[in-house]
Amino acid sequence: SDGAILVVDGTRRATLIAAADLAKSVMEICGEIQLVVVANKCDLEQAWELSAADETEFVDSAAPMIRTSAKSGVGVEAAFSRLAAALIPS
Repeated sequence: SDGAILVVDGTRRATLIAAADLAKSVMEICGEIQLVVVANKCDLEQAWELSAADETEFVDSAAPMIRTSAKSGVGVEAAFSRLAAALIPS
């Protein structure tokens, strides 16, 4: 099984739209693969542009979303662990 991590900048909503388009293109080319969406920059909550509805809509349509911070490391290991778990056959 194949998988990918899509990174969205939580301080720029336009990146969520781009990630949704990218996920659709990847699925059209590669078929069904495991996706994990990372909403990065959760340490900049005061500048956050994604609403709870944005996050829920994306999760419902494509993949789980994990809030992360590349700066502090929050959620990064969880994102990779979730993808790895999805790729291991049960």
